[in-house]
Amino acid sequence: MKVIATLNFKGGVGKTTVTWLLARYAAQKEGKKVLVIDADPQMSLTTAVTIEQESGLPDVRFDDWQKESLRDEKTILRALKDYAANPGKAVPSGFNVDSHFIYQRAGNLYLLPSVEELYWFGLEPVDAQSLRGFVPSLLHAVDEAPGLPKFEYCFVDCPPAFNALSFSVVCCADLVVIPVNADVFASKGVRIMLRGLKPRVKPLPKFCVFVNDVRPYRGNLPAFARRYLDDVAYVCQVEGDVGVQVEVLRDLFIPTRAGIRDAMIHTLPADLEKCFGDLWQRVKKTLG
Repeated sequence: MKVIATLNFKGGVGKTTVTWLLARYAAQKEGKKVLVIDADPQMSLTTAVTIEQESGLPDVRFDDWQKESLRDEKTILRALKDYAANPGKAVPSGFNVDSHFIYQRAGNLYLLPSVEELYWFGLEPVDAQSLRGFVPSLLHAVDEAPGLPKFEYCFVDCPPAFNALSFSVVCCADLVVIPVNADVFASKGVRIMLRGLKPRVKPLPKFCVFVNDVRPYRGNLPAFARRYLDDVAYVCQVEGDVGVQVEVLRDLFIPTRAGIRDAMIHTLPADLEKCFGDLWQRVKKTLG
C-alpha cells in the first residue's frame, strides 16, 4: 500500500482536515480501499470523524467498538509499546490485527484511532532509531490480517510535535504532504523540516507543499499569499538542489470555508469537493 503522511511542525495548518478529506475522497469517489491512522495524541481526527451527524454526540457504534478495543488493549499505543520492548520484531506481539484493532468508518474507509495515553509515551526514554521499523511492521501485519481489506492507501495524520512515531511514519512514507498557511512561518517551517529530515531519513520520501486555509481574491490566490508561497518555493528549490524531491503546488490551494470541520462528517460542498479532488489527482501524480 502507498503511505501518505500529512506533516507540518507548526500546529493549526489544517493537517487533520486535509488528511481525512483526501482519504475520504479516495475511498468514496474513486472506490479505493483506504486506511487512516490518527498518530496525533490530541485525537482531533478520531474525535471529529466519530460523532453523529445529527446530534453531534459520540457515535454509539464507535463508542461500543472503542470500549472493546480499550478493554482488550487493541490500540496503536499497545502495539507501539510491544514493539519498543522488542525492537525489530514483528508487530503486534500480544494480539492479532483484526476488526477490534481497526474500525470500519464507512464503506472502503477505515480508521486506526489514536488514544489519550499516546501523549505520555513520549515521556518514556525511547530511542527513535530503534522504533523506525514500527509503522512498516504494523502495516505489514495489517496487510496480512484475515478479514481486513487489502488497503491501497494509508493516510497518516501526524502531530505537530515531531516524535518517535512520526519518525517511523516518515521513514516508510511514499509521500509527505505539507499544508502551509500563507504567513511568515511557512518557509521557515518547511526549511526546518526538510533540513532536519534529510540526514535522518534515508531514503527520503517525496514531498508536496500547498497553501491551505486562505481566503481567495476573485477566485485566485491573493497577492500576499503568492509572496509567501514564493518564499516556500525558494526554500524547496534550494533543498531540491541537494537531493530532496519536493513539489510546490502553485496553482492549487484549499480556500477558507466556514464549517469545514463539519464537512469531515457531512457532505462536502461542491467547490470544496472539487478542490480536494484536484489535490488528490496531484497527489496521485506525485506518487507516480
